Amino acid sequence: MIMYTAAMDTSLGALLAQHNDQRKENALYYLSRTLVGAELRYMTMEKTKIKKGWDMHFDGASRSPDSKKQNDPKNNQSSIGIVFVRPEGGIILHSFSLMEGCSNNEVEYEAIITELKLSLEVSIDDLTIYGDSELLIKQLKGEYQIRKPNLLPYYERANYILANFPKL
Repeated sequence: MIMYTAAMDTSLGALLAQHNDQRKENALYYLSRTLVGAELRYMTMEKTKIKKGWDMHFDGASRSPDSKKQNDPKNNQSSIGIVFVRPEGGIILHSFSLMEGCSNNEVEYEAIITELKLSLEVSIDDLTIYGDSELLIKQLKGEYQIRKPNLLPYYERANYILANFPKL
């Protein structure tokens, strides 16, 4: 497996490739991401820095089936995506559709909880976590309070699992 990365002022890209039987490179997966907010201030070297441990990226999405606001988020369609980046550069992807709908914040918690459980199952303990939910990340870091009671069980579960990681 071969991984190519590129960092520009406003975006990042990665290509995972593999040699076929004729020794030609075949693209397996391509990922590009537009940088937003504070990410735009990263220096180019920081964007491409290789780390000793695993990087873990998570995201959750929830939407109503008819694209209209639902009174009950349980009617939403929810799914999560997880990307593990190995220390040597390989990528491991996971995606899941949730059986029960939930709010956007709940599905973000579902994503990180699932990601952390997978990490524990395969004994990854040196982990850097990335996500796009400022609310979730700041709640887990203790910078924001949990104001919605429906998020408290998710927060408690995530913190319980996080306690198993010596290096985060």
